[in-house]
Amino acid sequence: MRILAIGDIVGEIGVKKVKDLLPYLKETEKIDFVIANGENSADGMGITSPIFKDLLNARR
Repeated sequence: MRILAIGDIVGEIGVKKVKDLLPYLKETEKIDFVIANGENSADGMGITSPIFKDLLNARR
């Protein structure tokens, strides 16, 4: 099993980078499971429901 652990996702730029790169990384590196720290994804102020949904959809 191949696991990808992503450190702190901070702000809109961090979320966009994860959304852009995660599908590629999962395919090329044959990642089975992803762990991501998204607690600062709303510009360092927690996480919002829309951002959470965006990050979940990035895994596909």
